[in-house]
Amino acid sequence: MNATKKTILVVDDDPRILKAIGLRLKSCGFEVLTAPDGAEALTVAEMNKPDLVITDIWMPVGVGLSLAYRLKQSLPGLPVIFLTASRQAGLKDMARQVGAVALLEKPYEPEILLAAINHALEPVVPVAGTNGFLFKRP
Repeated sequence: MNATKKTILVVDDDPRILKAIGLRLKSCGFEVLTAPDGAEALTVAEMNKPDLVITDIWMPVGVGLSLAYRLKQSLPGLPVIFLTASRQAGLKDMARQVGAVALLEKPYEPEILLAAINHALEPVVPVAGTNGFLFKRP
């Protein structure tokens, strides 16, 4: 990582997940913004221009896939990592179509999430995981 502090927007409708991920990322030196749904996340992202977004896919307000698509339009090049408990068929392809750099299954391994973040922010970092996958950055 370079010396500049990176800002990550975390989006999830579960406040416990927001808190857990937020604490982990802060302890690793990241600035953290949070939003409880996709609608608020879009506003937060457009106002604060984060370096990365980590979002749940299925939320009551503002589905993560739609959020990623809208962010791709308003903030081109902003990497998105999906976290999901869903095992829905075709989800990996849907995530790829909206430009996600990674999709990790809940419960996620913190080390794998950090590796995915490093991959998204500095794509030369090699990553191996057991419960998810990474896409090549465009």
